Amino acid sequence: MNGTCRLCGKNGPLIYSHLIPRFAVKWLKKTSATGYLRSLLSGKRHQETKRQYLLCSGCEQLLGRDEKRFAEQIFIPYQQKPQPTSFKYEEWFLRFLVGLHWRALVTSEPVPENVRSVFTAAEERWRQYLLGKASDPGTTEFHVQFGDVVDRSTFNLPKKINWYMARAFDSTPIFTPSGTDALSYVKLPRFIMLAFISPRDPKEEDWNGTQVATKGVIQVKQNISTARFGKYFLERAKELDDAPPALTDRQKQKLFEQAKANPQIFLESDSFQVHLADRRMRAIEAARNQRFDIKGRDRNKRCPCGSGIKAKKCHGRP
Repeated sequence: MNGTCRLCGKNGPLIYSHLIPRFAVKWLKKTSATGYLRSLLSGKRHQETKRQYLLCSGCEQLLGRDEKRFAEQIFIPYQQKPQPTSFKYEEWFLRFLVGLHWRALVTSEPVPENVRSVFTAAEERWRQYLLGKASDPGTTEFHVQFGDVVDRSTFNLPKKINWYMARAFDSTPIFTPSGTDALSYVKLPRFIMLAFISPRDPKEEDWNGTQVATKGVIQVKQNISTARFGKYFLERAKELDDAPPALTDRQKQKLFEQAKANPQIFLESDSFQVHLADRRMRAIEAARNQRFDIKGRDRNKRCPCGSGIKAKKCHGRP
């Protein structure tokens, strides 16, 4: 298909580009118990994620080089066990994030007119940076949070939080009605990526150790204090709780047959491990909501709810 490349602006043949990086799509399929992609909202099976005629071949390769380095040096190593504790990077990491958020903005739904100029200005500056016509991506802060599945929590989480964190893609611009706050949000499996386009208030959004510069070392263990984004993230994850069941009875039967035919592949798949983490989390939550009769010395033992703290500070309180 011929058209105008959204990055360089030249007319010519366009590539049918993945909006989510292709390496992440391939990894998700490879680590699935079934070998397929399945929408967490509709339950439907897909071969691919969304694609558009967006870039010329030159610009596709330009962004693809940074995507390849991120995949090989950070994304794939972090998905494996044991996980690395830190990653050394150079400017390719920043370029990857700029390209990722640029794709997210240019393919997102239109934003209200009062915030449109903020996003348009950021998108243009990022475009100039990716093309080598600007030395930096402007004043935007690019942050990466490393995540993983959880099997216990001190409070109730959305039922499908682990599926959202470890097996879902998501991207959207975020803004307040007044237009004073604007950022871009992209989530890959086990990675949360934010571009703070408007100045970040450290009192409300303190992301310590998550910002990516032109080069440096980023630690997996990070210290984050978020007043608003944390709630937003849980709301996005909670949308999956209201989705229809992912599998019909017939699909469950096929999955059972696949598991019998290749038990090792099934049991070692990332999707099955996420399923187990969800089951552990729900079991612990059920135990935590029970009433326990804890007396005497037993109050100094770990609480039977599974919280990991002493009973006298948990369900053994007077």
